[in-house]
Amino acid sequence: NPLKLVHPPTQLCIDLASTFTKNTLMTYQTNFVGTKTDIKIIKVAARCIDLNIFCTESDEIEKPRMTTAESEIVGMAEILKFFGEKASSEVATFFRFSHVDHWIDFSLYEMRNLSQKTSTEQNKVLEILNEHLMRNTFMVGHVLTIADFCVAISLEKISLTFDSNPAVFRFYQTISHQKIYELPKSNTETFIEETSNKPELEALKRVEISGNAAIDKLNELGISNMTYAHEAAMTVEEQLEKISSLDGAKTKNLFLRDKKHGMFLVTAAHDTLTETKSIAALLKLPTSTNLRFADEKYLLEVLGVKQGSVGPLSLINDTENQAKFVLDKKLVDADVVISHPLRNDLSTAMASKDLIFYAEKCNHEPIILDFSAVKKIDDVHEKKVKPEKIKKSSKSDKPKQQEKSVDGGKKDMKKETLLAIDRKKIGRF
Repeated sequence: NPLKLVHPPTQLCIDLASTFTKNTLMTYQTNFVGTKTDIKIIKVAARCIDLNIFCTESDEIEKPRMTTAESEIVGMAEILKFFGEKASSEVATFFRFSHVDHWIDFSLYEMRNLSQKTSTEQNKVLEILNEHLMRNTFMVGHVLTIADFCVAISLEKISLTFDSNPAVFRFYQTISHQKIYELPKSNTETFIEETSNKPELEALKRVEISGNAAIDKLNELGISNMTYAHEAAMTVEEQLEKISSLDGAKTKNLFLRDKKHGMFLVTAAHDTLTETKSIAALLKLPTSTNLRFADEKYLLEVLGVKQGSVGPLSLINDTENQAKFVLDKKLVDADVVISHPLRNDLSTAMASKDLIFYAEKCNHEPIILDFSAVKKIDDVHEKKVKPEKIKKSSKSDKPKQQEKSVDGGKKDMKKETLLAIDRKKIGRF
């Protein structure tokens, strides 16, 4: 039953990847120029045929271009169809080629910028995909092709649920957890695993860690991740120095506590301004809220880490959901996020969407905050006028009271006498 196939077994992943890599290996220099979205698709397509490619981002170019040793190919559809032919197996037929081309075109023209379209347009596309995938494991029958990666990348920014589109949800989870569909690398890197042209990466050693609850959970969920060993980093500044050679958004983490409103783990980009008052305002907490850094005993009891090792991966230790998870929108928009996996001598890189997926599986739905709105909130607070306190009657007010009492009867005379006594008391004290 294809609906139950969420994450294929490891052996299946190896077999599927070998279908692409056993036919051809190109060693000549290939260049690609296109938009950021185009580059992301090309990176995955290049991995399918072990193609060493150099990508240059440009929003001004009219059509994406790829230059090879043989020729120049213009247009995303033509380039991807070129990859599709190179990645074909011996059993490929003209009939299958036509179907691969069809779904490549569908992803490029019908699904282009799908996340920016209206919900009605999105639902129309998802219904077409869901109906097709109810009968097929992949876009072209039961064989993995480049068309699957093109469609999956177009679905990245879309909120998918099993209840509304079960077949599409199953398909996306399956494709996005393939080994070949891994973290995007920088333009100067080749797409053959463990190969890099960046000398500074040699200072950081990629390690395989076992017995680490966070990394074990990532692997259990089928989340692609890379962990690097370095000297212990106690502060954000030290971490930036240790992992400056890695591509991805670096983070800073605050574990805050308020007696009334509980605890919050705030994960933000390292350069985001994070003041406790601003965080409270963005969370729409009462102005009386007093968010402070939690004591280390709470770090150990709730997150199971020591100071300097706090990060979103430590949510796995908060089994009682004592802390709320707050995530910077800047990290949501990033391709790759880097954070400590329960230890400050290790840093783990993963896709931002996978970090959210991890948090959800740890029963911590992230509260996404746009910290760029902090200035606007502060401006509103500045415009608010504090209510004036009720002033006590001054000496200048008292003669008026006396004037009223002069024309009065006996009672007024008593008031005047009392006022006179009151004035004497002030004089004496």
